[in-house]
Amino acid sequence: SDNVSAGGSIFIENLVVGGAYSYADYDSGSADNYSARLGYLFSENFIVNAYANKSEGVDTDYRFSASYNHQLTGNDYIGFTYSSDDDFDYQMLSSTYFRSLAGGQYLVAALTYQDNDDFDNDLGGNLSFYFNNKTSLSASYDDDDNFSIGAQHFFSQNYSLSLRYQSNSSHELNDYDIYSVNVNAQF
Repeated sequence: SDNVSAGGSIFIENLVVGGAYSYADYDSGSADNYSARLGYLFSENFIVNAYANKSEGVDTDYRFSASYNHQLTGNDYIGFTYSSDDDFDYQMLSSTYFRSLAGGQYLVAALTYQDNDDFDNDLGGNLSFYFNNKTSLSASYDDDDNFSIGAQHFFSQNYSLSLRYQSNSSHELNDYDIYSVNVNAQF
């Protein structure tokens, strides 16, 4: 399949407004997807967001999230995010731990738990090691045997290149190998 997407968010004082568009073209057809975001930053460490996603032929999906970061010593912190759909059929709790290391290196570890009424509950995690503020390696794994490895390099504050490999060769019905190259621009 081929996927193309573009999106962004802007802060207007404590208000966050954002949107995105994506287009997917696969063997069985194509689809357009539109999304909007509205959020409010209550403090430097606490934000609440509301999202609306609309895909062709599907009702609009509404989701809500709240994120809080707790500052530890120095630059270290632990963050938590809770998100849900409007019926609480889907709920997710995630946590991220950031640890500064010597020589400008740092480590980021994350865990995610998803409770899906219609599907199995999922637990996953990822680990990223940053050699410096420009280059990193990452790996992820979840209890459905999905895994990925990747690398990212920032050429400047605004431009980066990332390479990623994802796979699940142990799943009988849905095994896959995905190779991706992404170029990001931030302004």
